[in-house]
Amino acid sequence: MTTRDERTIADGAIEFWKVSGNDLFALATREGRILIVYTQGEFASAGLKDDLQELVTDSSKHYLFSQGRLFEFSARPLYFSDETQGTLLGYVVSGYAIDQKFVGQISQAAAADATFTAGDRMVVSTLDAKRQGILSCEAICLWLRDPGRSNSRSAAIGT
Repeated sequence: MTTRDERTIADGAIEFWKVSGNDLFALATREGRILIVYTQGEFASAGLKDDLQELVTDSSKHYLFSQGRLFEFSARPLYFSDETQGTLLGYVVSGYAIDQKFVGQISQAAAADATFTAGDRMVVSTLDAKRQGILSCEAICLWLRDPGRSNSRSAAIGT
């Protein structure tokens, strides 16, 4: 990222993304403007780029919900030389999709069902359809009671 040419940066970033094995990979300028986004599975749309743009420089944000997909991500500054005396070149964003495969692994390891929601929407779950419906109603009620709360929540359904 020592060049300002976006096409050169995008071309060079492909190899880093492939080697990383991440589902989400992006590069941003030192001002936080997203230059390029790569994702596994689906094309990284302009909407995904815009949504990531809003979060990249906020170190308290680690989840991105965009275009029906949920990612856990980290954005780290990229320096020429060291962090204390070097020059900030931009940011590297890497993350993983919270998808059916991921939730299945959690469910198997915990010997319990798992569900991830974003706002009032169920994104991915190992619950059967009936229990998903029950949880959707419960999640909406919880969200309506406290929409600003971003912590995880637990619910027992049909035990």
